[in-house]
Amino acid sequence: MAWILQRNFGTRLFETRGFSRRSDLTGRDLSHVLWLYRHLECIAGEQLSPASDLYETHPYVRFFTFVREPISRCVSNFQWRLNCMVKYDHPGVPKRWLPAKWLEPHDLKGFFREWIALHQRNLQTQRIAGCQDADRAIEILQQRVGFVGLVEEFNDSLLMWREWTGKSGLRIAYRPLNVSAEGKFRQPKVLRQMMAEDPEVARLVTAANAEDQRLYTYVRNELFPAQQARYERVLRMADRESLVLRNKWDAGSIQMASHWMYRTLVYKPLRPVLFREAA
Repeated sequence: MAWILQRNFGTRLFETRGFSRRSDLTGRDLSHVLWLYRHLECIAGEQLSPASDLYETHPYVRFFTFVREPISRCVSNFQWRLNCMVKYDHPGVPKRWLPAKWLEPHDLKGFFREWIALHQRNLQTQRIAGCQDADRAIEILQQRVGFVGLVEEFNDSLLMWREWTGKSGLRIAYRPLNVSAEGKFRQPKVLRQMMAEDPEVARLVTAANAEDQRLYTYVRNELFPAQQARYERVLRMADRESLVLRNKWDAGSIQMASHWMYRTLVYKPLRPVLFREAA
């Protein structure tokens, strides 16, 4: 989704990643961001939460979010963590050149237990509500979030999201990453295999995502169908094949380049000054 936002908003997009060591972007932080992003239209990132004080300090901000089936999200995140470990332990070496034993920690289950205990407990609920309480997250979705998409229904979610924004000219075509043309993941998922082989691993993953599962069930069974009914005309008339990006370079590429250049050459050098209190 960040890729789509970069292609549409360019220098009018602020991404929160790495802005400080704190978990949430506050209203005070946003006021500082506006010093640099004078034409800001969109904010994206995991440090943006509808549970923060942004809802009170900047009431014109409209929130949207996408949720994913919790176990699949957890499996993918674990795979990403393993990939990062390989990248940093063997910089510059293609993964296909490395022996299989180098692609995983020496004590894989020990690594998993530490990871699941410290970093992976109901992350989606936590990001929405600021706590691991699905009931509170559902309440916030109902009161503060204008649109909720599903990763598993990504194309329909994009079509409805564009209608919700009121910007009919948004480019929502995308190039799928990490999947084959048939929609299957190119890379095997280590945690999925561990869950199949070890019931204790499966139990820990399920327990760590219990509140997220409650949240996802609500969105999947109640909130998302309500949005489909609201945007039924848009979905009925949509050409879903047009969502597959076939050209490597287009107008969106220029927006992405401008976003990267402004973030790298202007925002990052000034970030320590902007967020001095958040460091």
